[in-house]
Amino acid sequence: MDAPTKPARPASQPDPERFLLEGRLVTLPRRRQDKELVRRYLAARVIPLDTTLTEREVTERLARLADDPLGARRGLVEAGLLERTIDGAAYWRTATTEFD
Repeated sequence: MDAPTKPARPASQPDPERFLLEGRLVTLPRRRQDKELVRRYLAARVIPLDTTLTEREVTERLARLADDPLGARRGLVEAGLLERTIDGAAYWRTATTEFD
């Protein structure tokens, strides 16, 4: 019996998983375009659209995929992929990415 394979990604669409080590983000890539790609990928994998999560929930979800979940969360906010309340108690994603 053959192992299931992932659907082929079109050659024109970059694969953010090439920056992951065994499914985890250890360090962000250096190139700006690659960082943005990885951040969009993480945002889509961690937070569904139109869902509000607590700071703890976002951090716990990111911890499953990234060695530095706090830095990843900060990067998602700075990139405009996540929005939060002024006090940082609630986070949500409103931007759609190519990974949704």
